[in-house]
Amino acid sequence: MKNIVYTFMSPFSTQQTAEMICRVMEKLGTVKEANHRNGHIKAIYKLSTFRKYKYNFYIEHSEKACKVRMVMGDDGCVDIKRVWHIRDGAWDNFLTHLFELAPDTDFGVTLSEGSPYVMGVLYLENDVEQVYISRTKRNTSITGFLLGGALFGDAGAIVGGMSGRQRTVGHTYTQFSNSQLSRIIYNNGRLWEGNVIKGSDLYNEIMVNMQ
Repeated sequence: MKNIVYTFMSPFSTQQTAEMICRVMEKLGTVKEANHRNGHIKAIYKLSTFRKYKYNFYIEHSEKACKVRMVMGDDGCVDIKRVWHIRDGAWDNFLTHLFELAPDTDFGVTLSEGSPYVMGVLYLENDVEQVYISRTKRNTSITGFLLGGALFGDAGAIVGGMSGRQRTVGHTYTQFSNSQLSRIIYNNGRLWEGNVIKGSDLYNEIMVNMQ
């Protein structure tokens, strides 16, 4: 299984955000390397004596907030449902400690509290970016982050469409597919990218809950 990515926003400076992350990770494991100026932190999350995760934090500063991405290393587990359950739980623990450091701060994400739900979807159809926001989450800050693409990140990896144009060197043609290459963010900040198959449970959730 490839690396798992989580993301959140911070209204603080790069250095302040890095300091907060380090304080949390010192409680949950070990900080191996921290460059507060460049916003890169390497840490080990100690879930148990025998299970540890490598956390790499990348902080990107913008005008209004810092975008934080945490890339969690692959541990080789092939049980996908178990991976999500364990890692979402570990990430919830990180968020809980982060929220305690700044209880009145909106980080643009919430605890999963069970199975996280789809908060937003970004995809291309007919060469136009489409962003869908969950009807169940009306937090203005979260909505603003999603519409601005801040939590999604660069959209360069999102290509193709259910019934869109696909370009190759010297050729343009229209293709029809039962899947959509999408970038999805969950309410806890989990970022996932891949093909959403039409008629699947995930596809139906998107169709029902996105505005």
